[in-house]
Amino acid sequence: MNVKTFAQKVVRSLREKIIVIDDNREVCHHVARYLTRHGFEVICETYSNPVLSNVFHQHKADLLLLDLKQPHLAGIELCEELRKSTDTPLLFISSHHEDQLKIQALTSGGDDIITRPFNQDVLLARIRAHIRRNKRAFPTHQQHLLVLPDLEIDLLSQRVLVSGSEVSLSSKEFGLLAVLVKNPNRIYSVESLYELIWTESRMSSLQTVMVHIYNLRRKIEADPHKPRYIHTVRGAGYKFQFEP
Repeated sequence: MNVKTFAQKVVRSLREKIIVIDDNREVCHHVARYLTRHGFEVICETYSNPVLSNVFHQHKADLLLLDLKQPHLAGIELCEELRKSTDTPLLFISSHHEDQLKIQALTSGGDDIITRPFNQDVLLARIRAHIRRNKRAFPTHQQHLLVLPDLEIDLLSQRVLVSGSEVSLSSKEFGLLAVLVKNPNRIYSVESLYELIWTESRMSSLQTVMVHIYNLRRKIEADPHKPRYIHTVRGAGYKFQFEP
């Protein structure tokens, strides 16, 4: 390998990677060309790929850009599948304006939605914001550690410090906290949290999720009634978001 080829490979490896999923090839490549001009490495795929979920693990993208693709909801179904194994920021592009559909897309694990027609510069700004936020929350060398004012969470040792003092969480409480903090600003429905944390078949009311969230807030929030970290999204579920 000559010096020029080696240098090109190094540059590519340092570029942030985005995977774009859209069955409209022309739209997909149009977006890809724009993002490439702004320094990203872009991989285009369509929903016809039978092993689409493997593409994300193979390329280790920094952000996923999915067409919502009504009426079959392929984007939502793929998002739900990916959320079982990746925390990578995921942005939906949609031609639909219904609030209920947007809530469904976000509760499935999406981080944001941008509606067509959109300004490409706005799309670029949102992409950069989500990648920046994700890297700030979990630096590459410390992806297991989240440090915020008065709250420190170590996902490897499962230790939680509040104002410097360790607090004791049950396994279910820590599981809920881990899911939420690894996906900041992502809305989780009560049903999805139950399915993620209570792996056994549903034998009790979903009320148990709300009880555990209540207990978790009592342990990590200075004022559980005015939470700084774990927020309720009316009609949708819960999300982790730092409020200074």
